Amino acid sequence: MRAQSSPPANQTHSSRHSIRPPPSYAIRRHFVGDEKEIQYENQPNREKTRDSSTGHQGGGRNQILPAITMSDKADRVYEHAENSGGLTRGQKLKRHCARWWWAHLLVFIAIVVLVVCLIIFVAVPRIAQQRVDGADLTIQGIILSQAQSENFTMAINSTLRADDSIHAVIDPFEGVMYLEDWEPQTPFARLQFPQTTSASQSAVNLTQFIDILDMNAFTVFNTWVLANETLRVTVEGDTRLKVNGISRKYPVRFKKVVELKGLNNFNGITVPESRVQLTPDENGDNFFGTVAIPNVSLLTFDIGNTTFINYLQGQNIGRVFVDNMVVRPGINNFTMHANISQTPILQVIQQRPFCEHGVLPMQLQGDNVVNNGQYLSYYKDSLASTNQSVEIDVGADLEELGLTITCSDARRAGLSFVS
Repeated sequence: MRAQSSPPANQTHSSRHSIRPPPSYAIRRHFVGDEKEIQYENQPNREKTRDSSTGHQGGGRNQILPAITMSDKADRVYEHAENSGGLTRGQKLKRHCARWWWAHLLVFIAIVVLVVCLIIFVAVPRIAQQRVDGADLTIQGIILSQAQSENFTMAINSTLRADDSIHAVIDPFEGVMYLEDWEPQTPFARLQFPQTTSASQSAVNLTQFIDILDMNAFTVFNTWVLANETLRVTVEGDTRLKVNGISRKYPVRFKKVVELKGLNNFNGITVPESRVQLTPDENGDNFFGTVAIPNVSLLTFDIGNTTFINYLQGQNIGRVFVDNMVVRPGINNFTMHANISQTPILQVIQQRPFCEHGVLPMQLQGDNVVNNGQYLSYYKDSLASTNQSVEIDVGADLEELGLTITCSDARRAGLSFVS
């Protein structure tokens, strides 16, 4: 900047005044473009004078200053403070928030949406499945009735116990039943389960007519029930669960393995009353009595008219018939009639130790089952799979006829049976 010369002391100020130039300053702006930073700087205004001869006014060029926003001002303040090394942590945080608040908001919204989706689509379904898995199904009774060749009626009375801390409703669903411990776990029945709740205890009862899905699997089921003390049965199906307060229903898999008591091969079967008839009746029967069949399980079987082969010391000695055989839990008493060959009985009962007490050990094996005129292969095959042992006091029956049994190989004339 050029210095002005002072006017002479004797010279008074005229109407022409010298114009004091504005203070020199510089404004810095940064523009980013084409990956270069261009710095523009305003030059100091030149001294404005009026030429006495020309009357022209001198001065610098007019500059167009860029617009300055509040954020620009704040940036300059923070840049100045940062350059001077005086920016505190709080100022840095405020500066960051002032610049990127919108980004933080978007991240927060995204996190909230993600968490809600994880809860609805991952956490709640997992909890729902855990609630179903943790429920306990207890069966109070199973009734198989109205048995036919390809179908039957099944009634199940059961109780579902669950954690009631979360109220939920399980939709009705279709399930299957199969033996858990018999590969390949082939279902033999399809069941329609009703709607249930997650109350601490809910009754689950159903009665329906069932078509046998697999005859071999159903036969094996009946065989296992007859021959075993316990067996495991699985009920399985896909359904949906609705948690209280959430409109969405979640798919869950209902699978319960239930341990049932079996018939244990009818162990303990007895013949409390029997009668021998020397002359057969019109049906060829010469032995009559009452048979007591124990059922220690919770299952009821409407078997029907049943025929057994009667064995004595491994020899087939005739047929035993039990009509209208319905085996319920507890002791079941049935009338029976039989067509027995008497000669083998006479030969054995005179041998020791049988001649001493008159009791003969016999075995019964299923031979035929007919219910309402229909042949039931699944019951017949299961009863034929094993022998049921029973002891019969034949000596007492002979004494009722006035005959005495002696331990001798010689036959007595009074023991003449019709065979």
